[in-house]
Amino acid sequence: MRNPKEALTKAGYEAYRAHLWNLREALFFLTGHAEDLELDALDDGELCRGLYTLEGALHTHRLVLLGESR
Repeated sequence: MRNPKEALTKAGYEAYRAHLWNLREALFFLTGHAEDLELDALDDGELCRGLYTLEGALHTHRLVLLGESR
């Protein structure tokens, strides 16, 4: 897997990382806890997995808050 720093422009990569950070902060706000992600230590695959994990957790939490089920 290519390093995202090579695949994206610097601005694009920083926006990608900011999106992951914002998701982490939103998860903390909603649940009171979040995974302790050291973003600088993550490789491309870990960054992608972290993003999907946080998005999934936020979606699940939203459904619980709304009383919906999957």
